[in-house]
Amino acid sequence: MTVVFNPDNAAMPGQLQAIARAAPSLDLQVVEGKVRDRAEIERVIVNLAGVPNAGLLVLPEFLTSVHRDLIVSLATRQRIPAVYGHRYFTESGGFISYGAVAWQRGVSVRGGEGRQRDHAAESVTPSLSLTPVCPSITDFESVSQHPLDLPRLPRTGLN
Repeated sequence: MTVVFNPDNAAMPGQLQAIARAAPSLDLQVVEGKVRDRAEIERVIVNLAGVPNAGLLVLPEFLTSVHRDLIVSLATRQRIPAVYGHRYFTESGGFISYGAVAWQRGVSVRGGEGRQRDHAAESVTPSLSLTPVCPSITDFESVSQHPLDLPRLPRTGLN
């Protein structure tokens, strides 16, 4: 798994250490994809084309957010499964995201069944959701219809 991040961001060492500690228990080999600009993002992702079992973990940070359309486009074109640190990557066509989603007053968000609602009109208590978000997939059986070639996952009590 290639972890895409900006090495100039002071928050990255802690995140990378946590990923490195967790990787062996998931049978993952972590490769650092250091990026500082558009050209480096393209190089890192394009170089993964054809690599068996390649995947991306795009860490949440300003540089990756600014270039999200490029990152999502390249990952999709190269058929590389990617996990993103912000929901708006999936809203731009990315495969799946993780992380906190802070609902705030005055922010328009999609309600159930595609309804738009304005939280300013409601009494909203800010909360966090750590649920993975994959708006293009409604259930795990639909994964086979996504444009990526994904291995079949063994059935567990979690899926």
